[in-house]
Amino acid sequence: MRRGRLDRAAAVLEKIIQYPQRSPSRVFAGEGLNYYFLNDLVSSGLVEVYMHGKQRRLLSTPDGREFLKCYKRCIQLFPN
Repeated sequence: MRRGRLDRAAAVLEKIIQYPQRSPSRVFAGEGLNYYFLNDLVSSGLVEVYMHGKQRRLLSTPDGREFLKCYKRCIQLFPN
């Protein structure tokens, strides 16, 4: 089954929250997503990129956490 943009965004946000020290490339590769999708998440204000030493890390913004909360609620209301 093909995932839509909202499903992909929610999957990435869950991984970022679950594994905050994981590099962006590992998050996206683990979800089978193109790394360019990060630009969409950053421009939407759902994710921030920050430097941890010399490594880039991802951080879910308050809007990102709110999106994930609403997404999960919608999934509960409209299961498959």
